[in-house]
Amino acid sequence: MNFYNTIKAFSVLCVMLLAVGCVKDQDFDQGDEIAITPDIETDLVYLQLTQDNFVNSVGEAEVSFVSQTTNLNFLREGFIQNDLSRIDFTFATKNSFKQSFNTIVTFLDEAGQVVYEITFFVPGSSTGEAVNSSYVEVIQGDDLQNFKKAVDLQVSSSIILSGDPIMGELDFQSKARLYFEFN
Repeated sequence: MNFYNTIKAFSVLCVMLLAVGCVKDQDFDQGDEIAITPDIETDLVYLQLTQDNFVNSVGEAEVSFVSQTTNLNFLREGFIQNDLSRIDFTFATKNSFKQSFNTIVTFLDEAGQVVYEITFFVPGSSTGEAVNSSYVEVIQGDDLQNFKKAVDLQVSSSIILSGDPIMGELDFQSKARLYFEFN
């Protein structure tokens, strides 16, 4: 047997062994168990309040409550309704008012009914220097299913009067991190 015939025979034998070895005990249903789990972070609301939002021209308190509503149409998307597994909200504030604030973040459905509500306290500044604070809310499970009905986000801040002059600035920022599970 010459050298080339030996190589041909060896090659045919290797191909046959590979073909038999690659097919044995394959579980093609494992593809159903694969899950892709990306997360996306997005800014939601930015709100900046000054004393002009709360006092009249002579410095007397006129308004103690400020509110802003933002549309959340992106929550209606099919992949969000079907594949969203968790959402983390981060609310960051920077307050130089001597007064503190109560802040309520309300998620409303199409009929204007509350589907989810988050309440947190924003501390005032004793010196007039900005005080940074943050609050995190995680929504998952049954709460998430109810939350998915939301179409509007309403942020309301009420100033807690302390007798000090109303002077300063409150910066409010919110972010959402959405976690998905695609099967």
